[in-house]
Amino acid sequence: MIDEVKRIIETTYIQKNFEPFISRCHEKLEFIGELLNAAQTKIGGAVVSELPGDPGVAIYFDVCEFAKNDFKVKYKSVLSISKVADVYHIQHEFEADDPDPNGMTPVLDGFGGEPYCKAQFALEETIRKFLAAKGFKQLTFTEMDEVIPGIEMPENVLFGSQMTVEYALFKDMWGLCE
Repeated sequence: MIDEVKRIIETTYIQKNFEPFISRCHEKLEFIGELLNAAQTKIGGAVVSELPGDPGVAIYFDVCEFAKNDFKVKYKSVLSISKVADVYHIQHEFEADDPDPNGMTPVLDGFGGEPYCKAQFALEETIRKFLAAKGFKQLTFTEMDEVIPGIEMPENVLFGSQMTVEYALFKDMWGLCE
C-alpha cells in the first residue's frame, strides 16, 4: 500500500479525523474537462459520473467497436479518480455477442486491468501521462482489492463485511458526506 493511501486511511478510519476526508469529497476535480479533451481522439464517447460529496469520480469511456461477419465486440474502459487521495484506477472491459446456440447468455463480457485492444492501450497511456503530470498514482486491481484489517464496514448486503482500499478512497461507505 502506498504511503499516501496508508496516511489517509489511518487519519480517516483509525483516528476518526473525518474533516479532511469530508472537505476533499466536496472539492471538484477541475481538470476533468482537460482530461476528456486529451482523451477525445482515443475514444468514441465518455460519461462523467460525479455525485456531490462523493470521494470519487468515475468516467465511463466508450472506446471502440469492432465487427466482422457475425462477430461484434464493444470495448469500454472505466476510470475511477479519488478526490481524497491522489490515486486512480482504470478498468478495461469488453462485451461481445455470443452467436453460440448452446451459450448460456447472448453476450460474453469481461473486465480487467489490462487493455483488450490497442485503442484501450492508447487511452490508458494518455490517462497515465495526464494524471502523472497532476501528481496522481495508478492503483492496480490488487491494490484496490487490498483488505484493510480492523476497520468495520457498515452493515450492508452489497459490499460485504471487509473494508478495501477501493471502498475507503472511492466510496463513502460510512456516509460521512451525507
